[in-house]
Amino acid sequence: MQLTQAHIDELFSFVEGKGIKPFDLQIELVDHLATDIEQVQVLTPTLSFEEALQQVYAKFGRWGFDYLLQKAERNAQKRQEELFWKYFSDFFRWPKAFFTAILALVIWYGYESGWLGSQSCEEWWIAIATIFAVYILYSFYRYYRYKNLPTIAKPPFWFSSLAQIPTWLHFFLGSSAEKFLAKGYPT
Repeated sequence: MQLTQAHIDELFSFVEGKGIKPFDLQIELVDHLATDIEQVQVLTPTLSFEEALQQVYAKFGRWGFDYLLQKAERNAQKRQEELFWKYFSDFFRWPKAFFTAILALVIWYGYESGWLGSQSCEEWWIAIATIFAVYILYSFYRYYRYKNLPTIAKPPFWFSSLAQIPTWLHFFLGSSAEKFLAKGYPT
């Protein structure tokens, strides 16, 4: 026996009513419930959809979907932490780590010596600006160095705008044709 779309929609509302908000988890649970309900209805065809649903849901035990929801949240949190540390470690690579350390040392030394807190700290700000300028120049150098690597041939950037020509022709000719026909001229 196969479930109808109304049954599937009812399963989605049932799962959401049990507190499952993530859509990917809802899809998995609805798929699992639908498969089990179809199997139960094949074994006992006199069972209604609601009775089969309650029988299948009883297999999840006292806590229902809570265990699955907690597991999905732990997996999402673990993935988020992995991404955070990946991007954190990606940031502190050469040359960013070098320039960040130099800048931190210059600022720290400037405050320790009292020059950054005083009125005559122009030379420290010049040093900090120089570090930023060197880093920016190095970034441009790397960008242009890697930009000129051989790549797959790409069409020019304006080439995609050619696809808009039929739209603009339809827009302008369509509106003028409507005005032309509204005046009663024969076509």
